[in-house]
Amino acid sequence: MWRSALTKCRAALSGRRSAVVSSVPCRTVMWPPEFEDAVRHPSDFMELKESGEYERKRLVPIKAALNDASCSVFHDPLVVRFRNTMMRKSQKQKADQIMRHTFHRIKDIQIRKRNKAPEERRALIDVNPVKILNDAVENARPLLFLNQVRVGAVVYNVPAPITEDRSIFEGIRWIMEESYERDKAESRLYEKLADVLVDTAAYTGKVIARKHEHHRLCEQNRAYAHYRKGKY
Repeated sequence: MWRSALTKCRAALSGRRSAVVSSVPCRTVMWPPEFEDAVRHPSDFMELKESGEYERKRLVPIKAALNDASCSVFHDPLVVRFRNTMMRKSQKQKADQIMRHTFHRIKDIQIRKRNKAPEERRALIDVNPVKILNDAVENARPLLFLNQVRVGAVVYNVPAPITEDRSIFEGIRWIMEESYERDKAESRLYEKLADVLVDTAAYTGKVIARKHEHHRLCEQNRAYAHYRKGKY
């Protein structure tokens, strides 16, 4: 009898615990409502000062910063996302090392190209690796997405609009796949990655050819566009 009573008591406690957890969000339990989010980037301080929120923000309690927050003026959200997409088996330190070597090689390539260029064209050659990476991802981004839709017994490749987040991911994925294809042993991946980024930023290379081929397939399958179900 005491075992049945103990079982009922445990069931009641577990039901009460699940009710409390489901009714109270985790963020509300962890941070009181008067705590506000921290500033994500130093560039946001200028906007806060112009809007007048800077003085108020100094006096309110602030939540702890997120793991990807950085006070560096060289911090770029797209670089962080590129590093996270490239990372394998949670080896973040190795991914950081590859990104540093890649940036060094990009700057070396661009400086040599700038020194060999005529005087009137030197100002047009950018040597900032962060700008090169942003231009490369922007040039590699597809505008449409091919989705396989089954209609009866037939599978159609249906072109559909693509979201900005998915478009950026596809551009990064194509750049990484081309880099791994050039260096299958992954011994000097940063050299191949730097070459691919420089070529893609100049709107040349196999990544741009793959983008054009992808858009050509979307154009060929536009007759099936009425089968699409939404954005991807």
